[in-house]
Amino acid sequence: MKRSGEAGFTLVEMLVVIAILGVVLLAVSNTFISSSRTTTLAVARAELQQETVNAQQLIASRVKEAWYVFPPGVAMALNDTALRRNPITSNKNWTVATHPILAMILPPRNPALACASATNDGCYRFFAYYPVLRSVWVAGTSGASNPGADAANDASTWVLAEYRDYYYESNPSTTSPASLTLPPIADSDANLVSDYIMPTTTAGATYTMFGYTPATAATTGVTGVNINLATGRVVNGKLTRLPGQTGTYNLSVYPLNLGKVAAN
Repeated sequence: MKRSGEAGFTLVEMLVVIAILGVVLLAVSNTFISSSRTTTLAVARAELQQETVNAQQLIASRVKEAWYVFPPGVAMALNDTALRRNPITSNKNWTVATHPILAMILPPRNPALACASATNDGCYRFFAYYPVLRSVWVAGTSGASNPGADAANDASTWVLAEYRDYYYESNPSTTSPASLTLPPIADSDANLVSDYIMPTTTAGATYTMFGYTPATAATTGVTGVNINLATGRVVNGKLTRLPGQTGTYNLSVYPLNLGKVAAN
């Protein structure tokens, strides 16, 4: 009597099955990794875009309120600390329109108050917006102002900062525009406005961060400001730059309080 054959796998068949499973698992793993990277890039793009647009809106709100906008050609030295260092010259010196800086004077929040350190709502306010090399900013800040080290981007991207102070010792409304200076720096603040700003000097992708109208603004005064920003970040070894490889997000804004003396 013949014995019925027993079902089973030979060693060769088992090796073939293991090999097939290995290929399937590798394909699934690669698909998962690719999907994860795609998701990470999509999230990074959305965050970069939103933060940059928010920064433009913040700056635009200041410009709309401005009593005076420093015109092209004005030289200013913010001070010699790292958080106010010009990333192009690597020092404290800035020139409006030559370097990416926007500076302005805003009227008092409450003109009924006398200007003093205890009642600074009665003082004219100085604001400046400018970039700082990301690695310099990270090394010089702490707490909420520090975005955290990012080895893939620290040396190649900027952050956008806001510098603010009060005119305690002088009244800009009684000073000729040509004689206007920066307020003393003792009580000034430097705040982080936006992270991962692309340098204006990158070869093949240069741009002007702050533009001024009219064309004669250097001599006739500023009546409009163009805010142009580009953002970018290396994620998973790939640079994501927005908007596009050479473009900028553009916003034009016009001051509403130019030369208007605050009423007491």
